Amino acid sequence: MRENRTMPGTDARPSKKAQRTRSKEHGEGAHSEPKGHKGPSTSRRGPTTKAHLYDLAKRFDVPGRSSMTKEELVDAVARAHQSRTRAASRYSAGF
Repeated sequence: MRENRTMPGTDARPSKKAQRTRSKEHGEGAHSEPKGHKGPSTSRRGPTTKAHLYDLAKRFDVPGRSSMTKEELVDAVARAHQSRTRAASRYSAGF
């Protein structure tokens, strides 16, 4: 027979030991700053190289990609991807 165990409340304060550990690791009064934007805090894939961005731009047939900076490639690839995704969703919706 299984015991009826309750989950600890998520609003419960951490133990004194956990509080001390956090203070040691993150400094006294550690807190997180608001992101200021929606979405994940960090990139899931990590840093992207300019060569990788160039390959994506080539795949999306972005004009002028050879003379773009890394930042310009990031923007151009994002716009091309968004445009392609939007077009695909219109096609699948029957518009």
